[in-house]
Amino acid sequence: MTKTREIQDIYHEWEQLHPGHDLDMRVVAQWAIATGKWEPPQYDPLKACARELSRAARAEYYTDPQGREVRRKQSYVYTEDSGQKRWRFADIITGTPEKIQMSLQHRRRSALGDIIQLNLDRRSYNDNNPYGAEIQMSFNFDEDLEELEHPTEYPDAPEEG
Repeated sequence: MTKTREIQDIYHEWEQLHPGHDLDMRVVAQWAIATGKWEPPQYDPLKACARELSRAARAEYYTDPQGREVRRKQSYVYTEDSGQKRWRFADIITGTPEKIQMSLQHRRRSALGDIIQLNLDRRSYNDNNPYGAEIQMSFNFDEDLEELEHPTEYPDAPEEG
């Protein structure tokens, strides 16, 4: 059994004990710890520090010369000589096109995966919900992306001239 499956079993058990309640993961966590269903993993300072550094790198933005807020550090996967895959971060200003393309392609595939799952979840809900509800959703983001190109601040008075 995978670690994820073990964790899912914990909240499934909580759901059985509390039917009709939505999951509040802090409440479930308190119960899981109090009942010994979950124990904290052994602390690895190197892993913890690397995780915090990675989180901070993903959260670093800067304003480019065109005024856009963009991620400064772009993560990409590389393979060590041992065959183990690891993440590295390239600076968007100095990173090579190959590294930045790897990062952007990975993020694009990740976004597509999220959209595919969103659509499956939507279709399943539409087919199976007891309310007969039909949730419609467009997955064409062209208009959304175009709208982001428009200004968000406008002058208070017309320009003179």
